[in-house]
Amino acid sequence: MLRLALALGLAMGSPAQADGLLQQYEAASVALEKEIFRSAGHTPEASLAYATWTPQRRADSGCALHELERMRGRRVAEQYVQEYAQAARRAPGSNSIMGLIAQVHGRVGIGSDLLIFIAQKCGIGL
Repeated sequence: MLRLALALGLAMGSPAQADGLLQQYEAASVALEKEIFRSAGHTPEASLAYATWTPQRRADSGCALHELERMRGRRVAEQYVQEYAQAARRAPGSNSIMGLIAQVHGRVGIGSDLLIFIAQKCGIGL
């Protein structure tokens, strides 16, 4: 519970939360995850249920986006969200959704060291 409160505090106090970057990331993430679950054979309704963010997921993802912005700058965080949204739009025709996510990380220049740090700090990765 303390972790949720701390993560919510970070997310609510971050520039990404204040200007809607987290909401854009959530929308792109839900779209991409719906496609991941759909391509695994789930119904569209079940896919949406699996992909919908909980308050805990929103707090953890807000923390992750905040850390990306803190460590790499606002421009990189914005570029990450834009690239992620583009990947979500390409997902239905893709043979490798996880490959799309790896391409996003590569285009933005987010390496495994940063991804691991963020996942350990926030409880969720990018």
